[in-house]
Amino acid sequence: MDTANAKLAGKTSLECYLAEHIDEAIERHEITVHYQPIIRSLTGKICAFEALARWTDPIYGTITPSVFLGVLEATNQTHKLDLAVVKEVCQTLASRQQQNQPQLPISLNLSRLDFLAGDFFALVEAAMDQYQLPRELLRIEVTENIFAQDKRIESSLKRFQAAGYLVWLDDFGEGSSSLNVLKNHQFEALKIDMRFLAPFSPRAKTIIESAVCMAKKVGIHTIAEGVETKEQADFLTKIGCEKMQGFYFGRPMPLEKALAACEENGIATEANTADSRIRTAEAYDRGEYLKIFQPIYARRLEETKLENMHFAYYTSATTGINILKGRHLWMRAAACMNDYREIDYGIQLLNHTIYSSAARRQRIQAISQQLHWGSNMLESLLSDLNRNEQQYITHTYLACVSEHAPAEKGRGRLSMWRAYGRKTGVAFVLNPNAIFRPLEPLPLLLSPVEYLTQEQFSAGFDWMLENIERSLATLQEHPSTQVLNYFVDMLMTSLFSIKNPGFVEEREWRFIYKESSQGRLAYDIEVIDGIPQIIYKLPICGPGDDYPGLPLQEALEEIIIGPSQYAEVIRTAYVKLLEEIGINNAARLVSKSNIPLR
Repeated sequence: MDTANAKLAGKTSLECYLAEHIDEAIERHEITVHYQPIIRSLTGKICAFEALARWTDPIYGTITPSVFLGVLEATNQTHKLDLAVVKEVCQTLASRQQQNQPQLPISLNLSRLDFLAGDFFALVEAAMDQYQLPRELLRIEVTENIFAQDKRIESSLKRFQAAGYLVWLDDFGEGSSSLNVLKNHQFEALKIDMRFLAPFSPRAKTIIESAVCMAKKVGIHTIAEGVETKEQADFLTKIGCEKMQGFYFGRPMPLEKALAACEENGIATEANTADSRIRTAEAYDRGEYLKIFQPIYARRLEETKLENMHFAYYTSATTGINILKGRHLWMRAAACMNDYREIDYGIQLLNHTIYSSAARRQRIQAISQQLHWGSNMLESLLSDLNRNEQQYITHTYLACVSEHAPAEKGRGRLSMWRAYGRKTGVAFVLNPNAIFRPLEPLPLLLSPVEYLTQEQFSAGFDWMLENIERSLATLQEHPSTQVLNYFVDMLMTSLFSIKNPGFVEEREWRFIYKESSQGRLAYDIEVIDGIPQIIYKLPICGPGDDYPGLPLQEALEEIIIGPSQYAEVIRTAYVKLLEEIGINNAARLVSKSNIPLR
């Protein structure tokens, strides 16, 4: 009996048929690719797709993957199927690129036999080169069992990574050597299969959370697959799992059908969404609305050399330990901040600006009519602000950073240390690239704080009205609701970014986040100064592997321990923790402020 027949011995007629007709099926396009959406937990939007093969035969009809994959593996033919998938994925990406359609990365599975059958890396490269596709659009998924076979596989994976492809470890936890594989090989992300941990019990939750926590500590992104319920999705978002995939979001379908199904279910794509609530300093500077609606903010950005700036995030020594362990800056409700009354100050400035001038109200009324905002737009907004101020400051979350002057290196700022009273403060000094990085996957924005008198605020408001009046023709070309949303969002941003001029030495910038039903940041319930509260977590090193971000080692320039009789004890603990989480030169990174304790 020859090798081919030996491999087919004992197989059913269907299995023999599949083994003998794989080449014909590929040639006749009976094997197609279906796409399942991958959702970013932070945004609730599609950030990628996984490509999955489907076989529809003219005789046997639809053949399940569990059947044909087993046959192809047993007969050493999976490389044929996987190459066909690679080529179709490349064609799909190229077609969308030519039509200027939004592009999202696509992941696909490679098997052990792909690497042993020949130079599969060269075949993938040829397909990508044929359509001139950027490598970051393709992700490579492998399972841990491929590493037990041949050293050539590891070499091939390194070639993929060196060329710019991201490599994901699929089905993490299903094999017997997951931890060894994770220890000995480099991956950009690992996929945790929720079905492996069914039923979704408290014990399963603990295992999943531990896996996510472990991945974060070694700098690997996390994806949960097999998500089937809202309970699972909410839990994964809460514990900080970055991406999710499963029937709860969408089944594998042809790409256009998958996109349509997601849209019907209210799931947008990140690449195709212009959400007015998601902005970065850089994006604002380029946006056509910024100079119109926030001229003071725009001028501040133009005058600021962001690349030369450094920022310090001040917090208590206790909170600082938790921040390092989780690698997140903490965002607290505005109502819990020391200067929460400054938000009331901003609302007072706005009220006085509007109600002190009949001429100003008439200008606003005329603008509202020409832009179809409704006759009572501003009155309704002010009424809502004044009536629900407590709701706004309770459900708006802030993370504050201060401009860090060269003279403050190793010292920090006395006024900031005094704010902590008897508690010891710490300052995380951050690289500017860790602050001014793309935030678009995150439902938040970044704004400098302006220290304005009533006269300055009113002058800025009049400046905005003049800009709107000059730009009416342009604004009327856009949907009125979109323009109104920008106006309201920017006005609300300014109210949470204004302080009395007496605080100008703080030189503060604020991350501002509003709770919403979609796109939530991960959160925890923490007790701070005896007050239980929700804390939202802002990743230090970027929101995900599809967007630029800095690892903790690069984001942190120094940690300054504030004046305290326990400063050396605290410094020792911080150095030890940094070493545990893999930060090099930890001892050099942590210093004690030389401002004397009083």
